[in-house]
Amino acid sequence: EQQDIQRLIFNLYFPKGLFSVRTDGKNAAQDASYYIEYQQLSNGNPVGTIYDTSGYLLEQEQAAFGRSKIIDLPSVWPGGARFRIRKTSFNQYQRIAVYDEMKVKSVYACAFAPAVIGNDVTFARSRTVATDGALAVKERRFNMLVQRRLPLNGTGALVATNSGAQALIYLALDNKNGRRRLDEVDISQIIAEENAVKAYFGNPKAADFSFTLDDNNLSFEEIAGIVASSIFCEAYRFGNKLRMRFEQPQQNAVVLFNNANKAPLSEKRTRSIVIENGYDGIELEYTSPDDDTRINYVASDVPNPNNLLNIKTSGIRDHDQAKTRAWREWNKLRYRRVTCEFEALEESELLTRNDRILVADNTRIDTKDGIVEVVDGLTLTLSHEVEEGSYTISLQLSNGSIDNIPCTYVDEYSVLLSRAPTITLIPDFTTYQLIKSGSDTVNAFLVTEIRPQGKMTNMLTCVNYDSRYYQKDKDFF
Repeated sequence: EQQDIQRLIFNLYFPKGLFSVRTDGKNAAQDASYYIEYQQLSNGNPVGTIYDTSGYLLEQEQAAFGRSKIIDLPSVWPGGARFRIRKTSFNQYQRIAVYDEMKVKSVYACAFAPAVIGNDVTFARSRTVATDGALAVKERRFNMLVQRRLPLNGTGALVATNSGAQALIYLALDNKNGRRRLDEVDISQIIAEENAVKAYFGNPKAADFSFTLDDNNLSFEEIAGIVASSIFCEAYRFGNKLRMRFEQPQQNAVVLFNNANKAPLSEKRTRSIVIENGYDGIELEYTSPDDDTRINYVASDVPNPNNLLNIKTSGIRDHDQAKTRAWREWNKLRYRRVTCEFEALEESELLTRNDRILVADNTRIDTKDGIVEVVDGLTLTLSHEVEEGSYTISLQLSNGSIDNIPCTYVDEYSVLLSRAPTITLIPDFTTYQLIKSGSDTVNAFLVTEIRPQGKMTNMLTCVNYDSRYYQKDKDFF
């Protein structure tokens, strides 16, 4: 039963091929014929003429194969059709063996599409040979290489683009995905970050996103993460606006955490000189631009690695982009030495993943950190005692940056800066950390995870920051 039928298609299948074996042992062609009757249905009842047709094949084919019989109806049948089919051939020659088994694999009632070209719809049709493997597929998928066209910056004319930024903007504004309003997407900032990606790598392909999102169980947060990570970025929300941040070498930290903005006794540090789980390389799976198959690239310093960390990516369809991502992931494993976890106060709301931060080691009693209480020219009075010596003091500035300034001991609570801070310090609101000159203390970290803990606190997981994470960024593009 189907509305407005215009055509019937009978798919016939020969599971053992179609051939015979002669008395001399040689293969020969074999014939097969069939007869079909069909009639219109109206409200489930047969009406009108019973039509008939027949078909005939003569083949010498030893492998399974299929044939289709297409019948154009004399008029549009509005309510359905009924049919019956039988095989009419039989073995009329002297043969040792005959292989002419014929099955009806499927029968389709068809109607022509109202249009083959639409303003926003592309129609595609494929034909599949009825092999054993093809027939074993219950749900067939049709893959095509296409070039998407998106409204430029969310509202402009349709343009063909592989841009990851344009994909993120479109998905954020789409009423079935992000469902954001135009004023909730920081379009200029997202475009600026994509331009930073292109400028840093010196190749526009570094900002390409090439993937069809076909899983309706993905949340928009997950979709935004897939798009951003493929172009070396992190999607985040600032206020009510969606933004994107490019992960690249960072010379300065954005927030300083010490005993003034960490929950007491919440910090844990783990130090290791070996690579996690004994991994000796990264195996990154991506889509090859040569033939669109899924292939793997191995990043490792070991000649024959045998314990690889497997990473599957979505959206990467460029060899150089995949290699750069793989080496970033491998270098992050190689040079990870310290993992730090602590509960941070409200300053942590300003962070996103892959931000560089400074973290005073409050698991030790000799760590010197606290709050600047008085500012008198270049002399700072601190909240905690200072021992004699020379230091570098890290100061949290009100503009969200960190200023690192050499300083010397004045008295047990004061130090003298070697220069003025880049902006005026605010007493009782400026946090600090003192690092003794020549110390190898690890205090620069990269944020890897942010988990809400309380109303105004977050649990941060961080790993030591190391510029060698990005040492192969310019080797491939």
